[in-house]
Amino acid sequence: MIMKLINNRAGTIGVKRLFLWLCILFVFAACKDENKDTNPAYVSQVQVTKNALNYLSENSTYGDVAGTYPASSKIIVDKAIAEIDELLAKIKNGSIPDEGTVKAAIERAHVAIDQFKDSRRINLNPAATALLERVELKSKSIKDMRDNTTYGNYEGNYPSLSKEILQKAVEKLDQLIERIKGGTMLTVGNEEINAALNDAEIEITKFKASVRIVDNISYELLVNGNSGGYIDFGYSDDYIKFGAQGNQAFTIELWVKIKDYCNLAGEDNSTFLSTYTTENSFYSGWRVQSRNKNIVRGSVGIVDVNNQNRMLWEPAFSYSNKDEWMHFVFIYSDKGLDGDADNRSKIYKNGNQTGDIIRIGEKERQYNAASAISKKMKMTAFTRLDANGNRLEYFNGSIKYMRIWKIAKTPGEIKLSYNRQNTIDPQDPDLVGAWDFRTKPAGQSDEIKDITGKHTAKLIGNYSWVESVE
Repeated sequence: MIMKLINNRAGTIGVKRLFLWLCILFVFAACKDENKDTNPAYVSQVQVTKNALNYLSENSTYGDVAGTYPASSKIIVDKAIAEIDELLAKIKNGSIPDEGTVKAAIERAHVAIDQFKDSRRINLNPAATALLERVELKSKSIKDMRDNTTYGNYEGNYPSLSKEILQKAVEKLDQLIERIKGGTMLTVGNEEINAALNDAEIEITKFKASVRIVDNISYELLVNGNSGGYIDFGYSDDYIKFGAQGNQAFTIELWVKIKDYCNLAGEDNSTFLSTYTTENSFYSGWRVQSRNKNIVRGSVGIVDVNNQNRMLWEPAFSYSNKDEWMHFVFIYSDKGLDGDADNRSKIYKNGNQTGDIIRIGEKERQYNAASAISKKMKMTAFTRLDANGNRLEYFNGSIKYMRIWKIAKTPGEIKLSYNRQNTIDPQDPDLVGAWDFRTKPAGQSDEIKDITGKHTAKLIGNYSWVESVE
């Protein structure tokens, strides 16, 4: 069924797009077995490339008529397959190549794909050939513009998103080229060709209009917790106590990116943000973290009305991704969520509720802030501190925004925040604090005020400001 689908698509999207489609297909298949493969992720692309090349070699039509490939063109692909096979043999024997070697081999495979595609036989009259050449020339000029433009945040640069404008224009022209070369376009006439070229010019004009006329610099804060870095927000009751006992609620929101998990031997947690203490099993305060490198969860200390039966509630979802931004929200309410008194805590990833929902059926259990307050636990990011100030459960990563409210935000509000369609009001009485880590402090300052003006974060140890590529 899959091969039938590929065959049906091949005539309209072209060999190169077919190659990319196959890549997606085989990466998806490989992900199902990812727990069995301890090789670096980039190594899996070698087999993906091999599978795609094999399919092209074995399923293309060779002959002397228009729309077929010369038999000699098979050598182009088979030579690329031989190189990939040699690389796979080294991997099988335990010799893992570096990422640069793999990328270079895959790039050569792309070149082979292009050469193979360009060898397709066509049989056009001189007028149609001239029209085809116009389309090919325009496609090439747009590709050159796409690949040689400077994308960035400075005056004269283009936003990285603008690259997609040119990419879509190229795809439309390449589809037209495929129709002409593949014989599916019965009549190659001026009208359709001119319309396609005019559409391409409109996209070029749109692209050129997107050039930055002023600098637009934003940053992400990279903190290497594995080398001693962290953010110290200091101690404040505001971070821990969110109302009267038995009537507390909070929302913790942040954009975080994991680069490297905690590298301390025997440690299985990587702390995003925390006010939490476990001294003498007095679970108190809250934290958000990755555990075992494969789940993300929120933790909240709970106690009954008699100050007994201290425990943790920890809603979680599966997550092991690195080097990608995640919008994470942790909400809790003593009085319940969504009109349900027993529904106390939920977590959200990228705007959507996911993972566990804590339903306890014990209305007497409440959020426990007492121990964290009595021990004056600092709020920290990229590590957790114990009561003596020792760093625990750290990691290496980046942060863009962090916000705390003393209410449980609604699903609709969380979705708006993820889409950045909301406005954070510094005067909001329910806002505890909010930090924007996209703006680098002036000079050599290592302190960042929150937007309410009430709290200050201090950068400690190993950190750097990285210019954002968004």
